[in-house]
Amino acid sequence: MIQAIIDALGKIEIWVSVFLAIPFAIAVNLLTPWLQKRWERWLETYKKVKIETRTNKKKAQLLALERELKKITTLHSEPSRFNTYILMQLVKIAFVSSFATIYAGGLGILQALELGRILEMLSSILIQAVTLLSAFAIFSLCKQVIERYRKITNFKKFKTESELMIQQLKNET
Repeated sequence: MIQAIIDALGKIEIWVSVFLAIPFAIAVNLLTPWLQKRWERWLETYKKVKIETRTNKKKAQLLALERELKKITTLHSEPSRFNTYILMQLVKIAFVSSFATIYAGGLGILQALELGRILEMLSSILIQAVTLLSAFAIFSLCKQVIERYRKITNFKKFKTESELMIQQLKNET
């Protein structure tokens, strides 16, 4: 009797498998072309976006390089403009330094008033943050002046390399 039950269950498993497999296979066969088209459309869109992004980056790089070449050419051909440029950078550095000193001094006064431990800690953190940010800004301004000075002193090399890069970018875009 147990053998008869096992035989009957074996036959049921086969029929259940057949009844589940056939609809599943039909569904997969019907969905495959649709999924393939969606995947191809997504890949095509992704490729277009990637190419467009790369092209936009190259255009931005080209524009920045052309601007820098124009700026350096002007500063090289007119030394008085370079002197004015350096003077303006020094004024910016003085402004950033003054701002940081005034701000840090004001926060230092708050610390001296002893208005509370939390306010004292907060003003100490802000003093450090302002000091670091102003130092970074001054460093950035100085770095820009040094880089432009190097480009002006080696103008022929800079101009040749820049024009070559501009030509390459124009060919690529």
